[in-house]
Amino acid sequence: MIARASEDIAIRLSAIRRDFDSILLMSPVPDFVRNVLPTSARVVLSNDVLLDEDRLPFANGSFDCIISIGLLDTVNDLPGALALCRRALAPDGVMLMALAGAGSLPVLRKAMTVVDPGRSHFHPQIDVRAMGDLMLRAGFAQPVIDADSVDARYSALDRLIFDVRANGQGNVMLGRQAMRRRELVALEHAFASHAIAGRITETFVTLHATGWANAQ
Repeated sequence: MIARASEDIAIRLSAIRRDFDSILLMSPVPDFVRNVLPTSARVVLSNDVLLDEDRLPFANGSFDCIISIGLLDTVNDLPGALALCRRALAPDGVMLMALAGAGSLPVLRKAMTVVDPGRSHFHPQIDVRAMGDLMLRAGFAQPVIDADSVDARYSALDRLIFDVRANGQGNVMLGRQAMRRRELVALEHAFASHAIAGRITETFVTLHATGWANAQ
């Protein structure tokens, strides 16, 4: 999904008729994203902007473009993270984001509920409307949000988990401690119960969001 989101970001970036001198890239798997960025731009790789809600590791207005792929869906304070990113943008700068959106991994969620009912195992997911509201609150202008949904078919739970981790989405689940063998076997059975003709169809929803810093 990261590769697909990166290609989508590249298309959106190419549609913006301006050059970018400095880009802040935030992604757990940045190599996917680097390949689609302008070679003339200075690219800074850092996820620290999201780690301290009260401290910005860059001066205000340091970047004319910020790209975040596969990261914002796991922060504890999304409004605060968006506000920090907005401050890091120069006037007329743009931020492009891709994150797991509402509706992602419904089968895995159901299976987790069967194994451990009454407990939340996933970070809250944001839908298109909520994301637009959050971006306006953070000070972004002209926010544009849409969702991209993709279905994938799996023969077993371990293949899904492999894809989730390979795409840097391992942290979408809360409480990352290893499951006991008994719990894992129960989860595998609960997931497999959704199979049709030996395959389980899982859904990945990527929320794409673009917002601008007002020119001064």
